[in-house]
Amino acid sequence: MKDKGIQVEGANVKRGATGCYIFEIQGAGNQERADRFALELKKALMGKVGVRVARPTKMAEMRLRGLDESIRAPKVIKAIASNGGCEAEEIHLGEIRKTPGGIGIVWVRCPLKAANRIMGTAKMQIGWALVRAEILDTRPLQCYKCLEGGHVRARCPNNIDRSNKC
Repeated sequence: MKDKGIQVEGANVKRGATGCYIFEIQGAGNQERADRFALELKKALMGKVGVRVARPTKMAEMRLRGLDESIRAPKVIKAIASNGGCEAEEIHLGEIRKTPGGIGIVWVRCPLKAANRIMGTAKMQIGWALVRAEILDTRPLQCYKCLEGGHVRARCPNNIDRSNKC
């Protein structure tokens, strides 16, 4: 990256499961240095098609149970962000569904640190309801080309393309 005028010391470069490049910055002040590096990289690569610069974060999936009828997605996101200590943009929320008993349930993907903070409390207040959270098991890798498990499309060793079978 020196040809772009970007310098970072103490970085390990490795390939991700999807074929992306991961720059791992270690040492004192690594969070701030990684933020600066990502910002400079975004500036240098702005406008390039197919290029995305992101700060990877360990994520966790949770299920929230006990939502009442009045609760909508923005209120759930705001509660998770404030109780988990993360940004609302980092939270991915599924559709709020009803169980046969009429209680609301929703799938959430948020930073692992936020999920652990939420799990540290017995229940979380969202609107009028006390909501219970449970962390879900991590899903195994799934290839959407050959439909086998254990790898992803970018690293698929098979020549068979079953992606149009669904």
